[in-house]
Amino acid sequence: MTRGNIQKLPKWKATPAWQASGAAENLRFVRKIAVDAQLSASDLPRTACIICPGDRRLMATNASLMVVGSAARLHTCSSSDWEHLCDLIYIIGLGKPVVVASTWRIAAGCPCRLVAHASGITWHAPAATRKPCTFIVTKELVRAHEGLLVALGHCANQPKSKWKVVFDKGQPLAANCVRASSIRELANAVLKLKTFHEDSCRRGYALSLA
Repeated sequence: MTRGNIQKLPKWKATPAWQASGAAENLRFVRKIAVDAQLSASDLPRTACIICPGDRRLMATNASLMVVGSAARLHTCSSSDWEHLCDLIYIIGLGKPVVVASTWRIAAGCPCRLVAHASGITWHAPAATRKPCTFIVTKELVRAHEGLLVALGHCANQPKSKWKVVFDKGQPLAANCVRASSIRELANAVLKLKTFHEDSCRRGYALSLA
């Protein structure tokens, strides 16, 4: 084609195969965040964001996103880590975005820089308004870990929520019902409801001739 003239070779132009939508753009306005309990504040860059503490930090009016050490934290929950389960209920139920620590470091703790690093962001769709589920929980579980009931109730009380929470009275299981008497049983039920927002796709690049 070029008959040996290298300068006549077509130029390759890198263009993003994915563009941030309005939902991802909202990350620019994040002012409150939550940090996974397995992360130390000294491991993260200083940030102007308020870091919300406690097991209710991801309520709708609190932190807008969470920073975790790795994406594996979104798929597992130990049988004794009820506080992590609280985080998962809010993340999955309300559709909270999650940023891995390595991406948060690259963004220097500044939410306005996150849109350029979509590969490190997992954006959940609010399962509470998408997937109907009735959680039948035992009073023993709630008595031991009240925060779990608060988290489920908060998601169930959101506008257009399809979640319900009732106490276990020996009632038979119907469609879209789960019975939970332990952290493990509740975690398995919540993780099965997980759905992803369209912005959860990873950033790729396509090459096109200029």
